[in-house]
Amino acid sequence: MDLTEFANKLRQAAEEITAQRQTECARIANDAAQAVRIRVETDQTTAEGGSFGTYSRAVVPRWMYYGRSASGGAENTIKAGPWFQSYADLRAANNLNNDEIDFKFTGQLWDETGVTSIKDDGEKCTASIGGQTAYSAELLGYHNARFGNILELSEIEENKIYDAHRERITNIINKYLL
Repeated sequence: MDLTEFANKLRQAAEEITAQRQTECARIANDAAQAVRIRVETDQTTAEGGSFGTYSRAVVPRWMYYGRSASGGAENTIKAGPWFQSYADLRAANNLNNDEIDFKFTGQLWDETGVTSIKDDGEKCTASIGGQTAYSAELLGYHNARFGNILELSEIEENKIYDAHRERITNIINKYLL
């Protein structure tokens, strides 16, 4: 391969990378949202490895939980249970983790969390992740005020996402130069 051919192939690789910039930006952001979701739901840990805490064991009159269950059976369990119950009791009645906080009840928060915007100024592309609906944005706002940024990536997650991005870019370059 002579210098002119090398330059043309390098230009083609750069053009493909530029053409895919917004798609790649969204992919990175979606990878980030998924990595956080898996860590929070599975390990119930913050980006620093700490705990978000435990679900409240403070009791209130059971009628405060009426209509909040995910199924009729769980609703009946609450109604037939003790007069005073906690949020942890509500979660247990719904067959959910009732110890370490995982921000999951119906799954709607995590299902509606992802890319909310992409900004491309020609030199860099930036994606934002957050609540994709008014409801999930409201929940994230409430949780972030109480627990800090729950969507923050851990260093391990950042490195894995960076490595995957670098591999995709390297594959494009190799496609033209090898």
